[in-house]
Amino acid sequence: NQTFLEAMLSGSSAEMLAVYSIVNTVVVNFPVIQKVKLNVQGTSDVVLKHLDITEPLVPDFSLEKVYKPEPEKAFGGRADTKQGEIK
Repeated sequence: NQTFLEAMLSGSSAEMLAVYSIVNTVVVNFPVIQKVKLNVQGTSDVVLKHLDITEPLVPDFSLEKVYKPEPEKAFGGRADTKQGEIK
């Protein structure tokens, strides 16, 4: 509804993250779906300040940050310590 538009943070990055978090989630959880069309209060011709969502969108996983745990955090201490010793 209109709250989606009003509550969204300003800026192109914020719009992309908000929209593609929905698109990517739907596509991942429903593999038969390849595109997602967003309507706001039944209106399909919505253009945000920086993003046109009038057409169905394909997922964009390039916006996601890949989580890579750092070795020192994975073991609760620094990586340069001896095994079993935490600084």
